[in-house]
Amino acid sequence: DLGCSLIFVQDVMSSLSENIKTVVNIKDRNTGQLVMEEGILREIDFRLDHFPEGYDKERIARTLAPLNHLQNLKSSIPDTVTFMEMYGAETFSDLQVLQKWQQNAPYKSLAVPIGLRGKEDLVYLNLHEKAHGPHGLIAGTTGSGKSETIQSYILSLAVNFHPHDVAFLLIDYKGGGMANLFKNLPHLLGTITNLDGAQSMRALASINAEIHRRERLFREFEVNHINQYQKKFKNGEATEPLPHLFLISDEFAELKVNQPDFIKELVSIARVGRSLGVHLILATQKPSGVVDDQIWSNSRFKLALKVADRTDSMEMLKTPDAAEITQTGRAYLQVGNNEVYELFQSAWSGADYQPDKDEMGIEDHTIYLINDLGQYEVLNQDLSGLDLAEDIKEVPTELEAIVSQIQLLTESQQIPPVPQPWLPPLKERMTLQELEPIQPQEAWEQKKPVSVLLGMADIPQAQKQEPVSVNLSKDGHILLYGSPGTGKTTFLQSAAMDLARKFSPKDVTLYLMDFGTNGLAPLGQLPQVADTLLLDQTEKIAKFVRIMERELNRRKKLLSDYGVGTLELYRQASGQQEPAIVILLDSYESMKEEAYEAELFKLLVRISREGLSIGVHLLVTAGRQSNLRAQFYANFKHQLSLPQNDVGEVRSIVGSTPLAATMEDIKGRALMKRDEVDVIQLALPVAGANDAQVLNNLRQEVASLQEAWTGQRPSAIPMVPEELTEADFYSRASVQAAYEQGLVPLGLDMETVEPITWNLSKGNLLYLTDKEEQMSALT
Repeated sequence: DLGCSLIFVQDVMSSLSENIKTVVNIKDRNTGQLVMEEGILREIDFRLDHFPEGYDKERIARTLAPLNHLQNLKSSIPDTVTFMEMYGAETFSDLQVLQKWQQNAPYKSLAVPIGLRGKEDLVYLNLHEKAHGPHGLIAGTTGSGKSETIQSYILSLAVNFHPHDVAFLLIDYKGGGMANLFKNLPHLLGTITNLDGAQSMRALASINAEIHRRERLFREFEVNHINQYQKKFKNGEATEPLPHLFLISDEFAELKVNQPDFIKELVSIARVGRSLGVHLILATQKPSGVVDDQIWSNSRFKLALKVADRTDSMEMLKTPDAAEITQTGRAYLQVGNNEVYELFQSAWSGADYQPDKDEMGIEDHTIYLINDLGQYEVLNQDLSGLDLAEDIKEVPTELEAIVSQIQLLTESQQIPPVPQPWLPPLKERMTLQELEPIQPQEAWEQKKPVSVLLGMADIPQAQKQEPVSVNLSKDGHILLYGSPGTGKTTFLQSAAMDLARKFSPKDVTLYLMDFGTNGLAPLGQLPQVADTLLLDQTEKIAKFVRIMERELNRRKKLLSDYGVGTLELYRQASGQQEPAIVILLDSYESMKEEAYEAELFKLLVRISREGLSIGVHLLVTAGRQSNLRAQFYANFKHQLSLPQNDVGEVRSIVGSTPLAATMEDIKGRALMKRDEVDVIQLALPVAGANDAQVLNNLRQEVASLQEAWTGQRPSAIPMVPEELTEADFYSRASVQAAYEQGLVPLGLDMETVEPITWNLSKGNLLYLTDKEEQMSALT
């Protein structure tokens, strides 16, 4: 009935199967007998035909050799097929991508060709929930063509569906380069190439955020399935595109070993997300031992290329067939309980893209020797063909060319990108000017609240990254903790530069308390800096404490007189320009056991409590919170932690969070408690490839800002020199003024550094000393 006949040859008739109905007995070279025909005994003798003597039998064989039976040719699986050949296309325009985007509706079908089972006999993979999807497994050992098959599938989806219909998130854990191949594809929403430590949590947070976003859109438009939403979007009823999201992990076996919780959570997300249009495709070289029951049961389709052994094949297909594959790109597609089970040749998108080649193709100058058995032996010594090439030029692969053309098509059609669930990890180095470009002389003329730009926050749970600023006028002080070398001093440098660029000396006065390693020294010449205080300047720090106590009292009285509660309201009510004071203190613990510790601590506690309303702010760095007293740090609304040796220390600063255990050891990488605990990359004050360049550029910009400001500068803390020479004393303007008033200047007041004078007209002067040289100095 099928038109198929078999001929069995045996030495003895008794060896033939009883099912054979027609039997011919060849007795000798010339005679034979038809024993049975169609089950009926015949026993008819006949003479055998022979070729005439000298007949050229080889000529008949050669004449028939080029002929291919069309039915056989169609049913035979090709050894290889390129992506363009699969589509019957020579150029990108032949693919008719735009027409496909306009015609294909993903809510109807997601079928795309992935290879051939015979000539012009395409194999389709359709991850629609009611077809082969939504999830699946792909397996293939090294050299099987697994990655190439995945690439062709991604490309086939991109050719057939609009970027608003289908999108990809690639998990390339081994960093094999698949992410780079598709980096310009408009359908690509992101790549995950690093899942160590914090990045694993970050990836899951991003994917979960996408699930929640889709659920929110479903509620908003009163649908419960991706098909309903996409149909509404196609009809213009929904406003935001929501593509099918394909999560594709190449080599998940290694990922499962190193990040088992990640894979477990990923499978769980995929199970929840099936109605939301989320598809999970897991690929591995060796499925044995990594494809557990949960993964297998959640994977409706399995695609198996050549695997290492029968065990791997049984793990994937529950049959040993995939272990027998020898051809690269040859694969079995199994859907469900063998609803589909077929062998095919997957398309290869790595072939050269040469739309301009002639019909004869590229000339092959290889010379072969063919023996009597039809075997080929290559005779060429140089197989490169370069000696005959007129021009050697780089040719893009079909994948590269198609991705590039799809990108151009998207741009020409002005197709807006869809929101990205996965943003690239925070850069390890970024500058303030990158985040917020400032022209100082323009900014100095603007009136605005006193704020400090910290850096960039990574908020994967909200699918965004944003600059982080603290409004000192509203939120008060900042306290940053961190182990040595994690970026505490750099933070203060950046804060000072941000304030100096944004606010003139009329608006902000800076005091630098450089108790660390002189890291604030380059900032000393900023026009906003009143003074720099070093750890060993006991007298100067004591005087600073007294000056600030008086200043706090003065400001409180000013506000009280005008009946207002904040410095900003005082400015509005009085019309007076009262600058904010910002004290930057580096390495708080260093002041312990210093003579001034008690008085300075008392001042700092007072500022931390009262400073916000009167415009006095603290930016402080310290090593550990446990080294500070609660009555001080409890007044800081914003407390950040750089990497610490003790995870418990981080949690005590920002609160309980799993991020504390996975902090990356990156300079300037901090945790900050905002609405939730966020990862922050603190910005550098200026650009520079390394610390030396940053320091050099910092000095140059400080000098530039100093030169740009020509107005009045804040007063330094007045200090009497260690040695007051006559020349220095008499050259002071205040001393000259005393002479003009008829007074005799005797020296400088230690507190005010103003002249102590003697009025000759008002009496005598008694000078007591036990040192003769001091008496001679007076006279």
